[in-house]
Amino acid sequence: MLKKTLLLVVGFAVTASASAFADISSLANLLAEKRLISYGEAQTISTESKEEERMKLASGKSELVPLWVQNMTFKGDVRIRTQYDWDASNQARLRERLRLRMGIETRPVEKITLGFGLATGSLSSSTGKDAEPSSTNHTFEYMNKSPLFVDYAYIQYDPIEWLVVRGGKVKGKTQVWNTSDLIWDGDYNPDGLNATAKTELSENTKLSANAGWYTFGEGKQGKMLADLYIIQPVVEFKESNIKVKAGLAYQQFNFAGRTNAGTGLIKNYDFKVVNPSVSVDVADVVNSLSLGIYGDYAQNIQKDLPQVGGKDAVTGYLIGAKFGHAKTEKLGTWNINAMYRYLELYAIPEGLGDSDAYGGKAGKGYEVILTFGLTKALSFGIDYYQMTDINGNAPKSLCQFDFVCKF
Repeated sequence: MLKKTLLLVVGFAVTASASAFADISSLANLLAEKRLISYGEAQTISTESKEEERMKLASGKSELVPLWVQNMTFKGDVRIRTQYDWDASNQARLRERLRLRMGIETRPVEKITLGFGLATGSLSSSTGKDAEPSSTNHTFEYMNKSPLFVDYAYIQYDPIEWLVVRGGKVKGKTQVWNTSDLIWDGDYNPDGLNATAKTELSENTKLSANAGWYTFGEGKQGKMLADLYIIQPVVEFKESNIKVKAGLAYQQFNFAGRTNAGTGLIKNYDFKVVNPSVSVDVADVVNSLSLGIYGDYAQNIQKDLPQVGGKDAVTGYLIGAKFGHAKTEKLGTWNINAMYRYLELYAIPEGLGDSDAYGGKAGKGYEVILTFGLTKALSFGIDYYQMTDINGNAPKSLCQFDFVCKF
């Protein structure tokens, strides 16, 4: 502290030199040149000052850098994919694909968070808009450049400790907690408002609730806009190496008589989906390997829906199990994830769920995912689908080989 005081005194005394050296490091070097301190002491002062400023930056207390810059986080990933599709007619399709995603999040002031992300995709030749909202893939073709979309952009407000409110194009998976992509493809980021409330019932038990409203377009020609309401309580219990999580969602899609916003999701009838979800995870079952069992169920309780083959077609479910390392962040780590899905035509809006599972349409079959860690940032994965329609006809297969690098 004495040396820093000496720096300031001499800095003011040598006015001509002080104007040329605005920071402590420059003044320390000046003092060394004047032989008031040694060069070793100057280096020590400079190092200590940099470390002190670094700690202030890390804690968001620096007076030299704007708060929104200090609180900024940046992350993303690049995925290179080889995808092979084929069916019973031997109509095969081989594609090389790319996905780039990057996101920024910052807190400009207390209790407010801003976030946005960019992602690759594909443009519709007829509308010039996003051709496939359920995908962030860019398919290589004639060395064409990939369009980059605003994937999400939101404002988050934390008014009190137990409540979070978000608005805008919010991040996917904040609208509802599910264990899989049976109902919501992971690339959908819905437009609207949502809130999450959390509390602890005991040392081992947590209770949360999700609620939200989302829009599918604008009202036109005197019609209301198509929209969606979701409400879901979730309970989580953790004891030793076992974690159990369960939720019960109600998702109401208001489509009937509303504006068709140019998406195939919107039909002439509503969907009122009751959606229980459960997962059980056991860590370190064998050495560092973990085991998980999970499932989602969807039942559309909307009345007067069209029948398929003289029967209601309003049910969907997915059950799965995963085994292996919880994180694949180094060479030799791996995990396997296997699941079976069954989705009838009117269980959910067609095209809302996993776009790779039978093209996002009603069907049944299994999926197996193998992931291998290569480095902390790089992994390799194989994702295989084997599916048919609900009656077991028209089989389709799909296999994806992915290299994913995170940053």
